[in-house]
Amino acid sequence: MKKFGKILLCFVLVLVIIFSFCAIYSTFKISKPANVYYTKALPGKIMAMTIPPFGIFIEERYISEGSEPGTILAHERIHWLQYQERGFFKFYSEYFVGLIKHGRLYNDLEKDARKRSSMGESTNTKIYSGHGFSIEIPIGDTPVEQESEGGPSVSINLGENNSMYYTSRYSWWEKYEIPAWKYIKEEKIGENVFKVYDSNNGYIIYLLKNGDEGYWYSGDKNQLATFKLNK
Repeated sequence: MKKFGKILLCFVLVLVIIFSFCAIYSTFKISKPANVYYTKALPGKIMAMTIPPFGIFIEERYISEGSEPGTILAHERIHWLQYQERGFFKFYSEYFVGLIKHGRLYNDLEKDARKRSSMGESTNTKIYSGHGFSIEIPIGDTPVEQESEGGPSVSINLGENNSMYYTSRYSWWEKYEIPAWKYIKEEKIGENVFKVYDSNNGYIIYLLKNGDEGYWYSGDKNQLATFKLNK
């Protein structure tokens, strides 16, 4: 019996340490947009889950849905917003009490997320649109555009060390820029398939050709997943 008590005590202490770490980490993450991770599979029949302060986890088969109202990502971003509104402790306590009383689908936070995500409520991002494309950027950030000195391109600062370059003369990049990069692979991110390169300067480039126009992006793939060509 004493042995069981010691084991139980150790288990409780481990939980307290883990929970304390999460609470401390939360102070650094709660004011920021959620990181989004696409994974092959989640437990049981779960398609997605939001785990503050670590981020949003979604099965990769839903990556092409985007983030429009009514999508899984829009729903999970409302959960992150609920966490930001309530704080770490209140969010989890409210969610688990609702889970016990009403189940996963019908607790108050799930119903709130379904309602707010279907209405397209703001989730800490806004849409930047220009040069033939749109992309989500954090609310409060103002994109800065600048004509590039080395060729017919426009650089656009999208916040958080994320940058997009646009050119109306893709052939210029093919001649003067791309040969200096190391090709890695093709990768589908959001709605588009990008060619991925190593710039040899310590960062990864995601390149997309659209007719005579070209787009190259460097930064967070979660933001790039929201990139859309204007039709």
